[in-house]
Amino acid sequence: MADKEHRQKKFIAAYVERGADKKSAASDTGVPIRTVQRWFNSDEEFQLQIEEVFSEIEGSLMQEAFRRAMGGSDNLLKFLLKAVNPTLFDERCRQQSYVSAMNEQRAIDVGNDSVDIREILVDLQKMDPFIDYAPVLSQSDKD
Repeated sequence: MADKEHRQKKFIAAYVERGADKKSAASDTGVPIRTVQRWFNSDEEFQLQIEEVFSEIEGSLMQEAFRRAMGGSDNLLKFLLKAVNPTLFDERCRQQSYVSAMNEQRAIDVGNDSVDIREILVDLQKMDPFIDYAPVLSQSDKD
C-alpha cells in the first residue's frame, strides 16, 4: 500500500509539473497510463487530488487570461482557455448546447404546431450575443 501511495505522490508531482498532462506525467514517473486511469476511477482520494490540481491550473489560466486581457490579446491564451473549459470558451460547444436546447424546444412546440425556428434563434442570440446566428437565420429564410 505504501508503494502505491508513493507512486501516486510521484505521479501527482509530475502532473503538476507537466501542467495537468496525464500522459507525460505517467511517462515521467514510469506509471502506466492505465494504472493512472484505474487509480482515478477507483481511488476517491487520488481522484480528488487530481481534480484539485486541475482546478488550480484552471484558476491560474483564468488569472493569466485576465492579466493579458488588460494589456491586449493573445491567440495562445484562447487555445488554452478552450482546452480548460470548452463549454465556456469554445463557440462550437456553446452552439451544440444551444442546438440541443433548440431541438428540445422544437420537440415541445411540435405538439402545439407552433414551431418557429427564427424565434428560437433570436432568443438564443439574446442569451449569448457572442454567437452569430445570422447565417442560420438567412438560411431559414431561403427554406
